[in-house]
Parts: sequence; C-alpha cells; structure tokens
Amino acid sequence: MQTVTTNKNLQLLSRWYFIVARELANDDIQAAQTFTGLPRHFLTALCDADLDDIEKLNNSVSILPFKPRLPSHLLTRLLKSPKEVSDAAVILGVKSNAGPSD
Repeated sequence: MQTVTTNKNLQLLSRWYFIVARELANDDIQAAQTFTGLPRHFLTALCDADLDDIEKLNNSVSILPFKPRLPSHLLTRLLKSPKEVSDAAVILGVKSNAGPSD
C-alpha cells in the first residue's frame, strides 16, 4: 500500500511541475528555463499543452521528470541550516545567468 501512495504522490508532484513550468513559460520563457532547467523547445511546446495533454505526458513518465538543481553538498547544508536557502538561491541564480542550454 505504501508503494501505491508513494507513486500517486510522485505523479501528483510531476503533474504540478509540468503545470507550473507551463505557467512560467507562458509568462517568461527565459525565466522558465532558469527556474526549471528545461530546454526552450520543450517549454515552447508545453505552452500549447492543455491539461489533458499534461495529464497524458504525466502518465507516460514513471519517474520524476526533474531533479534537484542544487549540488548534493548544498542540499545537505540546507537540511542542516534552512536559513541558508537564500544563499543557495543566489548561487543558483549566478550559475543560471548564462542560461540553460537548449
């Protein structure tokens, strides 16, 4: 039963990820690339996707479609000291200024 609940939670997380990525891309495609790490061509296609399309996409993925953007040592630091979140955001922003590759 635990595995079923975990899978449903992962699907829910993935669905929201795609929906938020679509909303970000509709507002500012470059910012969406920075925030999500997704390539421009995927975000452009996602802009045209309706909720049924997103649901089909989500159902076709059996793993999380995203991964942490921060290095593991920084994630560990965040667990130990959550106030460092702003430092992590600055680090990520600096690294992302060059823009993700397409």
